Parts: sequence; structure tokens; C-alpha cells
Amino acid sequence: MYVLCIYNDFFSRRICWGVLAAALRNPRKARLGRDSTYKENMIEITCNDRLGKKVRVKCNSSDTVKDLKKLIAAQTGTQWDKIVLKKWYTIFKDHISLEDYEIHDGMNLELYYQ
Repeated sequence: MYVLCIYNDFFSRRICWGVLAAALRNPRKARLGRDSTYKENMIEITCNDRLGKKVRVKCNSSDTVKDLKKLIAAQTGTQWDKIVLKKWYTIFKDHISLEDYEIHDGMNLELYYQ
């Protein structure tokens, strides 16, 4: 079976016409769209404190900055509330999600300690 794939750069998702055709043939077996079995994409973020410690953390894009700090604290052995995350001059606040700050897979953040 020949499968034609189109890549959409704006959403960085792959739309595969062969899967769509199979779903149209048998709609009960193939579920399209988001449902209860939908899983978010994991993103990997690298945090560097410029003192020799570089931490790579995997998390969801819907996680908050506080969740990210807790994951970093588990790897570095510091308290999560003593960690400050920055990108250039922007200090990330704890209650805002990574999606809202447009933090994507493979980004590098600056890690500071209070």
C-alpha cells in the first residue's frame, strides 16, 4: 500500500493520508482527534548553570515552571524554591505553563540559584 505523507511545518505534525484513508474505511477501529487515550508530547529541556552543571529534563509542554523546577531539583539536589530559570532577561514565574512561555523541545534555559 502506498502512503502519501504531507508535513505541516506550522504545527510540526505529520498528516498521513494512508492513515486517514484507513480511518474513513473503518471508522470504528480508527479514532481521529483527541480522546481519553491522547498522550501529550514530551519535550526535553536543557538547563545550564554555567558553573559546570548541565541538566537535561523531560517534561510535558503543559507542565508549569514549578513542575520543571521540581524535576531539576530532583536531579541537582537543590531545593526547588531556590532555583531561578531565565532565558535572556526573562525570569520565568512558577504558576505559568511552559506552553505559555513558548518553551519547546530542545530549548536551553539558564539556571540560577537564589
